[in-house]
Amino acid sequence: MNSWKIFGNVKSRGDEVYDGEEIDLFFTDSSDEDSPREFEVLTRYCRGTCLEDVLSGKGTAGEFRVVWVDDRTSSPAETKCTLARQHKNPLTATGLYRVLDKARFDHEQLPDASRRLMYFSDLSPACIRALAATVSFHHAPGLRDAIYKYLEFQTSITVQIRSAGLLTFQLDFHLPFFILSRSSPPLESFDKINTKPRRKWTDLSFLNLDNLDSEAEGRLIGEIWGIQEAQISFAVAGYDDWRWIGYGFVDSEVDGILAESTEQDLQFDQIAAGKIDSTRPIQKPRDYWIRILEIRILYVKKKWDHLIHKLELGVGQYMKQYPLTLSRRSRTAQERARQMEKAFDVNSETMEVLGRIEGVLSDTTKAWKSFRSNDSHMGFFHTTEDAAISSHSKRCLQAIKAIFQEMEGDHNKIMLLKQKCSEFSSTRV
Repeated sequence: MNSWKIFGNVKSRGDEVYDGEEIDLFFTDSSDEDSPREFEVLTRYCRGTCLEDVLSGKGTAGEFRVVWVDDRTSSPAETKCTLARQHKNPLTATGLYRVLDKARFDHEQLPDASRRLMYFSDLSPACIRALAATVSFHHAPGLRDAIYKYLEFQTSITVQIRSAGLLTFQLDFHLPFFILSRSSPPLESFDKINTKPRRKWTDLSFLNLDNLDSEAEGRLIGEIWGIQEAQISFAVAGYDDWRWIGYGFVDSEVDGILAESTEQDLQFDQIAAGKIDSTRPIQKPRDYWIRILEIRILYVKKKWDHLIHKLELGVGQYMKQYPLTLSRRSRTAQERARQMEKAFDVNSETMEVLGRIEGVLSDTTKAWKSFRSNDSHMGFFHTTEDAAISSHSKRCLQAIKAIFQEMEGDHNKIMLLKQKCSEFSSTRV
């Protein structure tokens, strides 16, 4: 088979469309059927949707503009990537399928799309079906894994290199975190068909953070403090430095609504949160992945900083409000009992929240430590002179290391808060 041609899983069985089976083929066509958990998550998330709707543009598949695509030429003979194919961004899932259904290489009329970037805002079932129906046989397992981790709010930073068959590589990072904000509580969705990943929102009104907010008087009626789960996932998969694809999966709570972007906004790289000019692209996958990780982990770090700062203030506030000498100052036994019960309830809810966020932040810092300590992972960026990363990327790696070191400090702060809450609780037993 010509290694420059990319064949989709549905297409691999001929030109016939196996509507409703492309998710199954997403697993079986790649000779990897030992992923029951991935299969269960993807099929449950895509339940109630079908490929036929994507092909015909029916419903949300043809309405929601949630994808940005950038196709460029790239080869050892070129010193920079040039625009290969024009797309009417942002695209719907139907528009995405039509783009992916065209051969990336050796097309009769179109230039090769050697370097392809795809950004998905709130990855939808319709987009997953479009991807599943067109992804390369060799890249299907890695793409499945990336989608699974994104949907499941999982943490990972890895390099994967195939040791048999057609040699391919994949670079991944998956960053779950929490966004603290004051807003109206999200309405519970009872829709049987998913349109975006279901993330958990947690009410933090019990901490009375408004008492600490100088702008509290300007809030809208019904707005309360809460934390929203959010996820940024990115994977680069390819054969070499000149033929690769980047998949960015980002919650709209992070970047906003893609369909509301201006024409000027869309001239910038959406995977990079608009911080890279698309007309000045990064050509090599290692350099690109490192730059995206630097941009995104800095954003995540700022969200952790804000959340932990507010939690420290909130915990300090209620511990001051319900001091250890509370019972001596209270007028009646009934009043003492009510205040102690209130203090216990607030502390219990706080400890539950701290436990959740500590687990996520701990997983993130451990993922980076594992990545750094793995010779095959870090070695992929420093193998040979030809494959080595640029000097700018080396500086980016140093910046990334510094950010993760600061995040370890954030983790220590959470552990101290947990210890304070535990001691506060034990004194009232």
